[in-house]
Amino acid sequence: MNNISNISFKSRLNPIKPFSINTRKGEIYFEEVNLDRDLNSKFIKQINRFFCSNFSRDTNDAHYMRYRTGTPEERKEAELEFENNYRKIFNDKRLRDNTTLLVAKDSKNRIQGACLSSPCFMIPSSIDNTLWIDSLAVNKTYRNEQIASHLLDTTLNINKGTFTDVFLTGTNFAEKFYLKKGFIPLNPLNDGQFKLLEILSRRYDMNKYVIPFTKVLQPDKPRWYEII
Repeated sequence: MNNISNISFKSRLNPIKPFSINTRKGEIYFEEVNLDRDLNSKFIKQINRFFCSNFSRDTNDAHYMRYRTGTPEERKEAELEFENNYRKIFNDKRLRDNTTLLVAKDSKNRIQGACLSSPCFMIPSSIDNTLWIDSLAVNKTYRNEQIASHLLDTTLNINKGTFTDVFLTGTNFAEKFYLKKGFIPLNPLNDGQFKLLEILSRRYDMNKYVIPFTKVLQPDKPRWYEII
């Protein structure tokens, strides 16, 4: 099994040197998608369906569940909505240059896990110093094999020289995982974090289906919520 701390990185778009781990279901290969070379409409649809399929099974949120349980028209509508969100990231050069899409594949080249991160564009004042974990998922049959940990840890390692902090909204189902990885829920008693919580409160899913988490990447730098 490769040691994450020894992984080297090699280019402008942060391509991660491919590595693999052994699991009970066979070897899993990790590689970063080269956004200059490999990103096309077909692949965007593929990665979108991967995330939608997993998220719709790990939440009680009807907004996501319509992808799994809705009519064909509702499923198509949901798929297009989520796909457009990913395209916003991929098509924005300011975001794209620091976007990391790391995938985990089995021996048949099928995606079994993926992590997408980008600058935190929801908070304009933090776009240059805060990393946003947009999507992280692993297929159910490959869970409990440390794949999610490798995806997340590798993504954070490659970005910690660029960003001071990382922010994400994790589903209630994933709360224990993020706490174990050193993330902490936003604190309403902190003035800066409270400002963001006020913004997030406009989201229909906040607290009911997802929890906002943050983690420090560069302890010696000002926190993102101090400059909102």
